[in-house]
Amino acid sequence: MMKKELPKNLIEMLDFSATANPEKISMHFIDKKVTYRELACASDCFAQGLENLGVEKDNKVAIFLPNSPEFVIAYFGIIKTGSIVVPINNMFKQEETEFILKDAGVCVVITSLVFLDMIRSIKKKTKNLKYIILVDGITPDTLNFYEIIERTAPKPKPEGVEGDSIASILYTSGTTGQTSM
Repeated sequence: MMKKELPKNLIEMLDFSATANPEKISMHFIDKKVTYRELACASDCFAQGLENLGVEKDNKVAIFLPNSPEFVIAYFGIIKTGSIVVPINNMFKQEETEFILKDAGVCVVITSLVFLDMIRSIKKKTKNLKYIILVDGITPDTLNFYEIIERTAPKPKPEGVEGDSIASILYTSGTTGQTSM
């Protein structure tokens, strides 16, 4: 009997779970249930959608959302591109959020209509931020998260994502504090 190799990273872990337990619930959020197959497929489509926008390996992509299925789908989609997730605490004020987006050199922000005015204001002051993706709407200057997923074929198995690749850069209130002199 051959011993099965265990997953080495988050991408392999999700793919393993989606293959071994495709109909098992991976997330239960309020009244929404997402299976492992649905999570893997949605994150594959989102990854390809990001690549279609020009997001490349080691680019930084921010998630500025409360805990939600969209956060998890986006997280996996981002790392499947070889890009780096920059999760931002949705309780941060504009100054803290702006610092993170500029400091990390974020090129895409996944967010909600609730935060759109703040992100638009920050986008005007940053050179790297190219796209705003909304999970709950669309405006002339944004893209819609679910439209990206629904209109994009799944990304083939990621190439060039190594086990020692950076998956995420975490900022805390201690790392975003500004000192004044």
